[in-house]
Amino acid sequence: MPLQVGYVTGQNHALTGLEYHQGSETIIAVTDMVLILGKRELLTDGYYATKDCQTFFLEAGQGVELYSTTLHYTPCKTGESAFLGVVFLPKGTNTPLNQESPSKLLFKSNKWFITHDSQSEKMKQGAFPGLTGDLIELQI
Repeated sequence: MPLQVGYVTGQNHALTGLEYHQGSETIIAVTDMVLILGKRELLTDGYYATKDCQTFFLEAGQGVELYSTTLHYTPCKTGESAFLGVVFLPKGTNTPLNQESPSKLLFKSNKWFITHDSQSEKMKQGAFPGLTGDLIELQI
């Protein structure tokens, strides 16, 4: 299967949504980061409770493969500086959809996504507000 390689970086420190793909996503940490993950099997009719998520520390230089059964989203920074990672995904993932999606969760090509109802901008873009419970925020 063809792959695409890119990077992910930012100042994120909270879980505001969860996504999954058909095919694995591999992340190699350039800086330390925290991943907040969930099990896709616990996703029920598009809803997932933040209490069912777990956090994982990924040290700079470490890599992880997130299977298509793993709910995940943008990594979180561990200090004042932005996090940075290299990301491998199936080619075409996260590109705009060519047609209207038959699924309320299919947000972009090969990206099924839910957001927390506090994220009005993401909902305006069409994200389904299926992430329930308190936001998970890292105290830095």
